[in-house]
Amino acid sequence: MDRVLLAFLTFLTLSAQAMAGELSPTWRALSQPEAPKVFKVLQLIDSGKGDALVLLAGGVQQGLVKGEVFKTYRMSGPGGAGGNSILWIQTGRLKAVEVQDELTVAAVESQGSPLASAIFPKFPGLMGGDLAAPEQLKLERRQALMPIISLSYSDLFADPKSTPSTFELKVEGLTQLKSATKDFASTRLSMLMIEGYTDHNGPANANQVESYQRAMTVRQYLIDELGFDPKRVVAIGYGEAEPADQSLAPGYIEANRRIVLKAIPLE
Repeated sequence: MDRVLLAFLTFLTLSAQAMAGELSPTWRALSQPEAPKVFKVLQLIDSGKGDALVLLAGGVQQGLVKGEVFKTYRMSGPGGAGGNSILWIQTGRLKAVEVQDELTVAAVESQGSPLASAIFPKFPGLMGGDLAAPEQLKLERRQALMPIISLSYSDLFADPKSTPSTFELKVEGLTQLKSATKDFASTRLSMLMIEGYTDHNGPANANQVESYQRAMTVRQYLIDELGFDPKRVVAIGYGEAEPADQSLAPGYIEANRRIVLKAIPLE
């Protein structure tokens, strides 16, 4: 077993035992500083066509890079399934395809394991709340994404408000999308990411839902009207995360309410 994985499993076991009161205060204190980096699975996005992505709570600021590979785990034992002993069961394998400041989109390369099927018979595969640990440490040059296009909500949608009643694209918005994506159609892409962002006004969970619905509207237009492959087009709502303008100067709200198109070329 490689040292990174061993350290990860040891840390998780010590932490779980500390929370259960099975370790002395000294061990509870020592278990925290030596922790390797692990990242929570925030959301599983399944297209229903065999392709799946997950959103991880970590990004560039936590040292993640595009192409990094992870194994995911779920605890069994106290606080989980499987009796009194604490085990960390592998539930999947991921590869980072898009890394932002504090969030990472990763492709699901595999799900489940024989042990996971035995311990978690109903849900042996990846779930929100699982933990992801780097499979190995390596330095890798980040591949540039090309092209990247940012479009304003107000230019695309008929009602870019904080509490929209519809997510209808304007005629001008349709024209702008068609023009903005014409170069993508002839590009050999592994994936086209459609990212929705809001400003910080309103509840964070409502902003995330709104941004996702707007991104889905754009995705559906690209598929239905422009002939994009649905397996290659993914919509993600980031809500108020990753603001483009944090200055609070006039116009910052309009700058942050946007749709961003990112093409990931074939390697």
